[in-house]
Amino acid sequence: MGAFTEKYSLSNNQAYKYLKRFAGLDFLEEMIKVILKSSNLTDIPIFHRMG
Repeated sequence: MGAFTEKYSLSNNQAYKYLKRFAGLDFLEEMIKVILKSSNLTDIPIFHRMG
């Protein structure tokens, strides 16, 4: 999320709302699952969704 907020000069809250509105969080969550599964690290929580 940090690179996204920096690239578009957004606060964390603004970036979260944007990604939530356009289903970006679903995409990121799926990509993280794929990365963790391929790394055999599926039991490590990466992030917690806000509201």
